[in-house]
Amino acid sequence: GDITHGNGTGSESIYGSSFADENYVKKHIDPGILSKAKTGIEGNGSQFFFCAIKA
Repeated sequence: GDITHGNGTGSESIYGSSFADENYVKKHIDPGILSKAKTGIEGNGSQFFFCAIKA
């Protein structure tokens, strides 16, 4: 859930409001994968999504 704004638009990390991108070596397309949602370049925060079916 969104603990910052309570409406799905908020995000926060231990590094502040966002943190740097990581590599994109692994593809996040298979069931059972947990991935970070992001708002843009260097826009990672506390939002994640779970891949339930093959994308």
